[in-house]
Amino acid sequence: MKYIALIIVLLAAYQYIDRTTSIAIPSGVDIVDTNNFVAVYGRDSCSITQQVKSYLQQNGIDYVYLNVDDRQVADELHKQMKEQGLSTRRYSLPVVNFSGELSVQPNKQMILDEANG
Repeated sequence: MKYIALIIVLLAAYQYIDRTTSIAIPSGVDIVDTNNFVAVYGRDSCSITQQVKSYLQQNGIDYVYLNVDDRQVADELHKQMKEQGLSTRRYSLPVVNFSGELSVQPNKQMILDEANG
């Protein structure tokens, strides 16, 4: 009985650790090259987020879109922002992750430079 309880505790701990340390990526999306990727954190209702996504598509830049209305996604974004010294108290969307470097509402030239860099 002790072994079953121990297994349950270890499994629960593993699931908690796994959930809190991974980036929430929509199903069906695969980031193959983690050294050169673009992830857009935003909201479906945010016009600037939609403009950035459209600009990336128009310029043939592959990206992953992550909706911050999903609590896991928002938590991961906030964790990354804190690690990079960015305020999570009040910020504008979208936040774009260029291979690990976050940028809040990057302009078009920055998007091209960072995505192709």
